[in-house]
Amino acid sequence: MRVFISSTSRDLNEYRMAAMTAISRLGHQPVAMEYFTAEDTDALTKCLNEVAESDLYTGILARRYGFVPYGHDRSITELEYQAAQQAGVPTLMFLVAEDVEWPTELTDRGRNGERLKMFREDLQDNKVVAFFRNPDDLAAQVTAAVANAARVRRGGEGVREFIAGPFSGAVGQFFKDRYAELNLLQECLSNQTLRLLLVCGRGGVGKTALISK
Repeated sequence: MRVFISSTSRDLNEYRMAAMTAISRLGHQPVAMEYFTAEDTDALTKCLNEVAESDLYTGILARRYGFVPYGHDRSITELEYQAAQQAGVPTLMFLVAEDVEWPTELTDRGRNGERLKMFREDLQDNKVVAFFRNPDDLAAQVTAAVANAARVRRGGEGVREFIAGPFSGAVGQFFKDRYAELNLLQECLSNQTLRLLLVCGRGGVGKTALISK
């Protein structure tokens, strides 16, 4: 699949790289401005064309609304989202959690702050969004969401959550951190060439909780 990555850039460079890596490890093609070459077209047209030609759209929002092109009243990021909606491209939205501390210089105020607030509220009213806290957390969530979207696209069994271990219902509320381990397990479980995974460690380190989560 061609998976378009949409976000502001200066504030989310590390997060974009995490998403691109997660998508690549699943065997899909990330489509992002980092890969664009010189063309005789403007940046907005290029981005909107790439969105329409993609199989999946992933949007990452933090605390900046982004650049609003001349003649438009919405940022490039929101215009890309609208283009995906109009083209019928499935969309996955990832928003930074409200309680995550964020640099003041990377936080929009005033008019753009209000635009961002409205954009986030619209997404939360109309989409099932995911909230991330750091790049590893985002990578894990992108891995799981894109893998699910790929299963749906293949016309298989649809979105299902595979649970291992006897305590799956108990760990969800209390399980914290271990983002790198979760990311690695999700990548492995999404790899169709792998047939056996072995999670090993001394007793009491949380193997069953990790696998259940």
